[in-house]
Amino acid sequence: NTTITASQTSDAKSGTVSEFSNEITTNYGLNLDAAMAIDSDSGQILFEEDSAELHGIASLTKLIALYVVYDEIQAGNLNFDTKIPVSEAVSALSVAEGLSNVPLEESTDYYTVDALIDAAVIGSGNAAVVALAEYISGSEQAFVERMSDKLTALGIKNFELYTASGLAGSWLITSDGSASPYSMDQENMMQARDILFVAREIVNEYPDVLKRANVTSKEFQVSDSETYTLENTNLFLPGNAYERDDVSGLKTGTETIAGRCIIIMSQIDGRDIMLVTLGAETEADRYENTGTLLTALQENLAYTTLYEEGSTWLPAENVTIYQGVMDGVNLNYAKTNALFLPYNYDLEKNTTLTYDAAFQYDAAGNLALTAPLSVDQTINTFNTTVNFDKSLFNQLDMSNAIIPAEDVDKVSIVVQVTRIMEDLFKGWIQDIQGIFG
Repeated sequence: NTTITASQTSDAKSGTVSEFSNEITTNYGLNLDAAMAIDSDSGQILFEEDSAELHGIASLTKLIALYVVYDEIQAGNLNFDTKIPVSEAVSALSVAEGLSNVPLEESTDYYTVDALIDAAVIGSGNAAVVALAEYISGSEQAFVERMSDKLTALGIKNFELYTASGLAGSWLITSDGSASPYSMDQENMMQARDILFVAREIVNEYPDVLKRANVTSKEFQVSDSETYTLENTNLFLPGNAYERDDVSGLKTGTETIAGRCIIIMSQIDGRDIMLVTLGAETEADRYENTGTLLTALQENLAYTTLYEEGSTWLPAENVTIYQGVMDGVNLNYAKTNALFLPYNYDLEKNTTLTYDAAFQYDAAGNLALTAPLSVDQTINTFNTTVNFDKSLFNQLDMSNAIIPAEDVDKVSIVVQVTRIMEDLFKGWIQDIQGIFG
């Protein structure tokens, strides 16, 4: 973690995420249709580019479909060993020319849920997802409705879903074998921020999907006599053209209108981050722009501690305790507040503190408290508003409390009277010295 003090922040340029994102896009020459990066744990937005605009998501759709599949496993309606039938239509889809797929033979009990999830995650097999969809819901159409219900349950309202796999709507396999009611130019669409939220949720709830997404290659048993090598479509993974040792999972997607899309995970300052980019025109554009954006964030952001639990808010010499066994006590922060900030961020200019109550001071200007005090006692609470603080869900908890560093007992009535008398005598002596001085 990096702790920034006022003396380090005089050269800051960006106060908001939007300003920072524009600078990054310009300075690093990025060409992105839509993008977003977040702190995986807190949901803090680190970068955004047209993240609230509907955009094609192609095979990133499979994350939504897999979410429903994992929910079914969690509910006990199927398990990883459940055998999934493959219909004639799904088998034909699995070998359709020009599609990302894993070949599947028409069968009733050959392929397991486990194998088909691998085919969908590692090889981005469209037919594998449709086979699971037909088994769970009876038809791909009905399963897409389940996917829509899942998005709604997650609080996502603005989307268009036509297929379970992410293929254009014309590829939908209908329950009665008729032609799809959708056309080639009807593709699944979501906001970048929403598909990234889905990715975060499925990884947190079902980390098995991320484990599979990091497998670079695996043998898939097509039949008793044929195997097919699943090759991960994420070229950031080891051994691939755009290999980076700081990238893991999660999913790629490519379609005519959507372009080339990707969601990855990485780290900055030891914290997990997630990043999505949508709409690259070429394979090179997808990886070069996404890689450049990741590097830019790593070079320009620091996980910054504003206040650290147990550190001093005000030292004892600036605190007066009435009726206490000690004259003063350190006042400390009750917890740690931290967030990502750009390097050289001007905290003084872009931060507002709001206290819940007014402080009392003595004649010497010290903060005045009355004993007894305990370490569990809140002297005051405050909230820090930072202009760069923007979250994918709820705002970060930037509240804190000021507490005594140690217990301070109240003196006995005898000691209180003694102190009062001492103060009186001191006053009389000073008065007499002033008269006869």
